[in-house]
Amino acid sequence: MRYLIALTLVFILFPPNVSKADSDYFHWVANSPDFALHLSSTETDVRYNDTQTPDALEWAQVKVSVAERILPGVKLRLHGSLLGADQDDREASRGLDLTGYGYGVNMEFNLTFATFLTLEVLGGVTYFSTEDRIQDRQAELDWLHWESTLGMRLSYSPLAVRVGVHHQEIDGEEEAFGATLTDVEFEEADTQSAYLGFEFQTDKTGYVGLTAYTDPFRKIEVTLQRRF
Repeated sequence: MRYLIALTLVFILFPPNVSKADSDYFHWVANSPDFALHLSSTETDVRYNDTQTPDALEWAQVKVSVAERILPGVKLRLHGSLLGADQDDREASRGLDLTGYGYGVNMEFNLTFATFLTLEVLGGVTYFSTEDRIQDRQAELDWLHWESTLGMRLSYSPLAVRVGVHHQEIDGEEEAFGATLTDVEFEEADTQSAYLGFEFQTDKTGYVGLTAYTDPFRKIEVTLQRRF
């Protein structure tokens, strides 16, 4: 926390020379859509109804999103993805290569305090569906993933630093077909984590971002974004 306070003081005492175009980019003043490509790897713990110990759920995805500003500082983002999931802790899906898709919607809010300091809030939900079959074994894994974040962004063009807290809720179902038929529900084992991200502005309409999340939501995401 003391490092975050010190970094904030540096930005206040030595404010960056941000042009209006750069400020518009970072704080969503321009009324234009944006397109983004997201590459991520995620691991989190879930708890099944038939067990008392958390099981690790892992998935990697390639996601495409499109967002439109609906109010100053407010964006609606739609996204879809292809993903592969792994859950070797579970007998029903052990050894299977679960693949599928995901889609969802996010609401993103930015409140600008200065040209270099922004409060950012995100809330959204994603539906994931995966399955695989090997000979007489088949498993399906479907879940809803609710997420919200609260954080701030410090911009020193062309670099921005993002830091905040993350909340998640998972509501899912595992179905297995084979010698026996099972249908078990699961949910998140833990909900709270934190994140740290960096954004590098490549030009006036695009950036490359890297964000990492802490335990229990262990995720690394690379984002390539372009505003039109």
